[in-house]
Amino acid sequence: AIADRLNGIFAEIEPLAGIAVEVRSGVVTLSGTLATNADIERAERIAARVAGVVTVQNALDRDLAVAGKIDPLTTQLSDRFDTISASLPLLGLAFALVAG
Repeated sequence: AIADRLNGIFAEIEPLAGIAVEVRSGVVTLSGTLATNADIERAERIAARVAGVVTVQNALDRDLAVAGKIDPLTTQLSDRFDTISASLPLLGLAFALVAG
């Protein structure tokens, strides 16, 4: 019941969705890899507040891979470039009207 509850909670929070939960006699063990220390601390706090939990063993690791941090940045830059590119014809028209 505790594991099901935690799995349901973690599934709703994107950064915590990959956490593995084990429960024995009210002792919750969290394992997996998360992106930040803040996510690790958040998962532990959430687990500790669930009814029936006696203690939380935190075996979560922080993901130190560079690729996981670069991909969101490149996506964000690509989106900004697309927005600027889409505005270029309008800017060209504005310059033509001002110059002409």
